Amino acid sequence: MKNLIFILLIAFGLFLALFFYRKYALAESELTLANQRILDRDRIIYNNEKRMEALKNETTGKANTPAIGTGTSGLATLSPEELNSLREKGLADPEANLRNDLISKQEILLPKGSLSGTMAIREVRIVNDHYALAYYEDGHNGGHLLLRFTVEPDKRITWKVLDRYQ
Repeated sequence: MKNLIFILLIAFGLFLALFFYRKYALAESELTLANQRILDRDRIIYNNEKRMEALKNETTGKANTPAIGTGTSGLATLSPEELNSLREKGLADPEANLRNDLISKQEILLPKGSLSGTMAIREVRIVNDHYALAYYEDGHNGGHLLLRFTVEPDKRITWKVLDRYQ
């Protein structure tokens, strides 16, 4: 009888340890996701401040410096050559076509959601005529994908996940 009570006590203690460890892991992943959102918002605010400063400099006649991430050499901005290359492969509106195709195929590219959530791509950035970045989440967990895409002669787009960061 004493052994049974002792075993039950140990089992209950292990259950509690696993339960609280799982809660801790979930809280940590939610914190990481919240921190990423804050960093994204800070980046947007910083870029907007740079644009405002550039506009103020334009109106006062000072030399202006372009905001980070804008212009033809910025990240996630296709150059005219890349746009022409993708149009020659049959995409009328390359950025929209690629985004829509990726979102339509997200079920096969994304991991399973947690806590009955469904992973969904929230943001897509076409980096150049071969690569794209995507942010996905299910409301609890999220991550980023680095993808390579190929436009086939029949205008079919194939995607390959090169890296995933959660």
